[in-house]
Amino acid sequence: MNEIQDDNSRFRFRAWDKRYKTMCNVSDISLLDNFISVDTCTENIYGGDFILMQSTGLLDLNKKLIYEGDLVKIPECQEDDCLMKEWIGVVVFVCGSYMAGHPTKNQWDEIDISDIEIIGNKYESPELIK
Repeated sequence: MNEIQDDNSRFRFRAWDKRYKTMCNVSDISLLDNFISVDTCTENIYGGDFILMQSTGLLDLNKKLIYEGDLVKIPECQEDDCLMKEWIGVVVFVCGSYMAGHPTKNQWDEIDISDIEIIGNKYESPELIK
C-alpha cells in the first residue's frame, strides 16, 4: 500500500486562495482569528478568501501526497463484474473515508491508491472534469 510513513501527513493542509487563484501550503491555522498562515504565498489568507483542503495521508502511484480536491486518473476496471473505462475523479471525504467521484455522473468509488495518479486539482485544472 502507498501509505505515507509520516503519521503527521494526514494533518497537512493546503489552501486555494480565491483572490489570487493560487494553491498555497498551509503552515498554521487560527480558528479564533479566522485566518490561515501560508508558506508558499505572500500573505496570510483571511475569512472566506480560501478553501482549505486536508491531506489524505496517502500517496499516488508516483509517491505524491493526495489531498482533497485532487483530480485523479482511475484506470479501467479489470474485474469480470466491472465494465468501467478509465475515468477522472475528484478526491472527497464522504461518510468517514476518502473517495474519488465524478460530480456530474454521480459515480463514486473508494480510492484504491495502488493504481491512481494525481493529474491536477479541481481549482487549477477544472477543465479536466467533463
